[in-house]
Amino acid sequence: EDAAKRAEGTRTLEQAIPSFRTPALQMLAYKTLGNTYYQLQDFAGAGRVWAEGSQKITDDPELANNAAFILTKHLKKPAEALPLAQRAVEISPDVPDFLATLGVTLIEAGKPAEGVTHLQRAYDIAGNSATRFTAGVHLVRGLKESGRAAAAKSLATALQAPVDANPNFFRPELVGE
Repeated sequence: EDAAKRAEGTRTLEQAIPSFRTPALQMLAYKTLGNTYYQLQDFAGAGRVWAEGSQKITDDPELANNAAFILTKHLKKPAEALPLAQRAVEISPDVPDFLATLGVTLIEAGKPAEGVTHLQRAYDIAGNSATRFTAGVHLVRGLKESGRAAAAKSLATALQAPVDANPNFFRPELVGE
């Protein structure tokens, strides 16, 4: 019954979005609906809604980043995700999560050296340990895939220390991996 009500609610909201007159209300609806689909693990639905919202509200970096994240991580469509990830970083160049999404998307698109640039910046400016750790894990992969194995190993070793010291804090499910 709860699943049926959620499905009906998401359909109703999705159908209503075009009738919302203010961009702020549309943006809120796209974000809420995408988050709902994401929580339900309907990644195709979340990606579709966030991408559609990003097409209509082109100055919101969160919609673009969320769509890029889903397209890259869950739907394995990095080529489709790349322009969205790039737009998010163009709008908000100092948001570590957006830089990390762009970096991972570039790695998945077969451009690990380009991805390293963005992941290094995300790692360097991360404001908290979990964000820094997540960016670092992706950076290790990018370094390795771009032929910089020694740098990858050095960073992986550095990342291991906080994991050993705080095993409950750095569990994969807590850092988004």
